[in-house]
Amino acid sequence: MSSSLREPLERVLDWMVAQDRGDGALICPKHGVEHTGKSAGAIVLACELARQGAARSDRLFAIALAQGRRLVARLEREGESTCFTFRPGRHDPYNCSNNVIDGGACSDALAQLVTTFGERLTAPERESFEHACVLHAQTYLRYAATQKPIPAQRAWAMTGVAGAARLSGHEVLHLAVTEGAMGLASEQHADGSYPYHPLDSGAPHPGSSDVSSYYQGRVSAFLLYSLESVGINPRESPHADSLCRGLDFLAALYGPDGHKCSLVEAKPWYWEGAGEVVSHPFDVFALARGWRIFGKAHHGRAALAAHRAWAACLDREGRPRARRARSGREDYQCSLFWAGHASWAARALPDLEALEALEVAGGDVATAMPAVQAFEQASLYRLENEHLIAWVRGSRPGRSAMHGSPHGAGLLRVVSKATGAELLERSMDGSPGGAPVPAEWAARAGVWNFARGLGAGATDLRFSLWLARAAWRARGLRAALGEPVRRLRDGALAFASPRVRSDMDLAPACRVTPQGVQLESRLARRDGQALPGSRLLRVFELDETGLRVDDQLVESGAAKSVRYALPGAARGVEQGEGRVRYRLVAPDKASASNPAPLALVANARMPSQRAQSLQVAQVAAAFQSLGAATTLYYARRRDTPVLDSAELLARYGVSDSAVDTVALPCVDWIERLPRALQFPPARLQEWSFARSALKVLGGLGEGARILTREVEIAHGLRARARVFLEVHRVPGGRLRRRWLLQAAAELTGIVAISEGVEEDLIELGVNPQCIHVAHDGVDLQRFADLPTRNEARAALGLEEREHLVVYTGGLMEWKGVDGVLTAARQLPDVQFVIAGGMDADVARLRDLAADLPNLRLDGFQPAERVPLYLAAGDLGLVPNRSTPAISARYTSPLKVFEAMAAALPLVCSDLPSLRALLSAEEAEFVAPDDGRALATGIEGLLADEGRRSRLAAAMAARAAQHSWQARARQLLLWMDERETLSAATKPVGS
Repeated sequence: MSSSLREPLERVLDWMVAQDRGDGALICPKHGVEHTGKSAGAIVLACELARQGAARSDRLFAIALAQGRRLVARLEREGESTCFTFRPGRHDPYNCSNNVIDGGACSDALAQLVTTFGERLTAPERESFEHACVLHAQTYLRYAATQKPIPAQRAWAMTGVAGAARLSGHEVLHLAVTEGAMGLASEQHADGSYPYHPLDSGAPHPGSSDVSSYYQGRVSAFLLYSLESVGINPRESPHADSLCRGLDFLAALYGPDGHKCSLVEAKPWYWEGAGEVVSHPFDVFALARGWRIFGKAHHGRAALAAHRAWAACLDREGRPRARRARSGREDYQCSLFWAGHASWAARALPDLEALEALEVAGGDVATAMPAVQAFEQASLYRLENEHLIAWVRGSRPGRSAMHGSPHGAGLLRVVSKATGAELLERSMDGSPGGAPVPAEWAARAGVWNFARGLGAGATDLRFSLWLARAAWRARGLRAALGEPVRRLRDGALAFASPRVRSDMDLAPACRVTPQGVQLESRLARRDGQALPGSRLLRVFELDETGLRVDDQLVESGAAKSVRYALPGAARGVEQGEGRVRYRLVAPDKASASNPAPLALVANARMPSQRAQSLQVAQVAAAFQSLGAATTLYYARRRDTPVLDSAELLARYGVSDSAVDTVALPCVDWIERLPRALQFPPARLQEWSFARSALKVLGGLGEGARILTREVEIAHGLRARARVFLEVHRVPGGRLRRRWLLQAAAELTGIVAISEGVEEDLIELGVNPQCIHVAHDGVDLQRFADLPTRNEARAALGLEEREHLVVYTGGLMEWKGVDGVLTAARQLPDVQFVIAGGMDADVARLRDLAADLPNLRLDGFQPAERVPLYLAAGDLGLVPNRSTPAISARYTSPLKVFEAMAAALPLVCSDLPSLRALLSAEEAEFVAPDDGRALATGIEGLLADEGRRSRLAAAMAARAAQHSWQARARQLLLWMDERETLSAATKPVGS
């Protein structure tokens, strides 16, 4: 099975197990409790990974067994009633769950534990697990599966009932599943959507009866799974039609980037921001299993995209992270919740593997969809052409700050099919006070009405006290006090505001056209109260290359100060009195064929022996080769000659390049002082270089792009358009971190050199939508026509030995080269060659390696000789240490990409920074900081010629993806998208 499918799930399980406090209880780091219902997910993850043939089957069994015992220990009787439930359930507010959700997951997991590992369980263990599963289902879940008012909770109960029915064969449990399925079908809308909490079932607010992108997949997944678990064929009547409609609606919510149109949401308080991915595992199972059962290709396409988007939001340890709100507010749920839910993606592994194989083979994973899909009961319209997908919402049942979808009566999302770029930025947290949002009209009407605000927000304010209690445990007193303040602001004051907006109307008239949808609506207040006398005509229709928008304010009623906020992606704008027309067009890949001039700014000594200067030179040459007239600005350092452009770039293997180079002056006293005293002059050098750069860059025309690696320069240019910052490590000092945050809030975009840098930027508070990860690359031309291994060894004057191991690159301590010396002592029959490093580092290492006849230190090598070393080797080394962060999390080593180009297998330290680049199918991983482990990895790989060949082939297959030109091409496309989306909002008045 593909590691891209399995490995993320293994990481999640490892992270969950790491939360064990020592007695098997997985304690949530946020809420401080054992979320028993989510611990059940660890059982299912272990079972599914074992079923799919994952390694460490004994460990997987041990995990499942330990968590099964914990579940049994948490089953208790509910007071004097006859019900038995799994604690904590509803009994601990910090558990953030209830009895039916936890119980369904626990009984389901216990049933799967018995089914998967039954032969390995002792008789008492099996009896204990079966008894707990069936007892809870008989005394509690079978009632919840038919009587709970919320469809998603009933469906979750059905999963536990189905598992118990499978173990016990009890007819009453089988009947509860079939009755539950019929009840869900009766509440499902004709368009396939489900209400979150139907009004006739006691919804606390009309908005709660809205449809939910967050819960739609849960209902479909649980229903499919439960029916199959009790032997009911989902293809047969009466279930097939209901299931297909539900899956069609779910698939329609997805864009090509694997993200949903998440602003269709009855329960907006549960998560905040522009979107979320933590509900994706349920969607993955529903869509992948639906594809297998019903054979609809668009279900399979959405399943693969959803799984990839979810996997991309795991951190290096395997902890799931939701997409954060713009304001930095955290979601109500926690990473342990989301990790437990990953079990549903694990259940889809066989179907995902089949889909991926079909995709690789060029099979029909995707089919053309209708230009306009109308889901009338949800009043949701999906518009799609070759270039983009747009979602338009019509009517909604109602809303408050915590109930009902926050936007309607217009566009919700527009996304490029080619790149996944968002062409319309919207957020769940909206705009405080009713301020304009892109593609909407906004105005003022009347005065503040605090009675209206309290009427809309009183319930939310009471509920905020309950949320504050959970926040206290999770994030402290300040967060707890913030909950009522937020609800007062967003749930009462915002609704008291005199502002009206076009997306607040609850009941627009909608008419579907062959290419889109037309709305007749009104301006309205936040609670949906329409402004008398106002009237809007809104047209959203596809054309050949984009989306045509015609927005007309026919009558404004009593509205004053009317304005319209144009989206940053608007093109061909025509505006008149009360009318705005424009097109939303996805940035075309062809736009990179004539890119803007580029200023690349790096505080690098050039020429030098450091990899930084090689990276800068290669990046500049790659942009120039793609047509971006590039000027490289670097530091003029003491005792370093200033070379003309051609000679300077030739030092780095770049020829025939039209890159202009400019050496900028700086105050350079660093090397005049001992190393211990170099901190002040180093900061002075950075400051003086930034000052020189800002003077020069200030004279550039507005059409030029600026890409800099220096925080100080980005901070100084933050008010300018088309400025990008490339971050190789997140600064540790307070001042520079503050500058970075201030710059990030206004820059066009930020390039992170690795996923570790991206994670820390997000942790610092940078908007993740502004970040693009771009690893380093390789100049493939330098590796064309490599000599044979014997020819390369002869050219290097190497002794005749059976095996040669090479290391190329810097010799700083964090590179872990000392471990190579230990390995050389362990393997005296293997020849080791180290090429690279500053003179001082080479001298230090020579002293340490004086007693090693099988190790040769060749020192710094010019760029054109590095391929010769890699061609000579049987394998290469990347022995980074586990500290500092630049080694473990931030680095994107050039040597890895050069090894790809040379088809050289690698032995690497097992670190997040390297795991982000390579899989176990592409490199041999060993424990970091351990020269003996490095020697063992080298010895094992040298002894296994077949594995070396497989690793070499896998590395070679990756090389083209990581050329400097491929990296520059992706960055130019991303820069186009960011500039489009960062265009200033332009008011149109009436």
